[in-house]
Amino acid sequence: MSPRAEGERPTSEPVGFFGARKRKKKRRDDSTSEDACPYCHTAEKVVPIYYGEPTEDASKKSHNGELVLGGIKNPDGRPRLHCKECGLDF
Repeated sequence: MSPRAEGERPTSEPVGFFGARKRKKKRRDDSTSEDACPYCHTAEKVVPIYYGEPTEDASKKSHNGELVLGGIKNPDGRPRLHCKECGLDF
């Protein structure tokens, strides 16, 4: 193996946009779940997104991390789930 020039990245590491290192996707047994995150494949940390005027119960659940408040209006095509692992809305 030849030494690398100073500042040169090793070729075995994946590199993304602007030279940032790509985050490896996690694979779990529950990757086939309908509510599993399409990016990190976790289902344990996926919570619903609540649209509309939040009720007292929705506010409490949001504070406890059981759901995410998505705003008052819910136009068609908005995501319905949020992954707390990677932050993706889908």
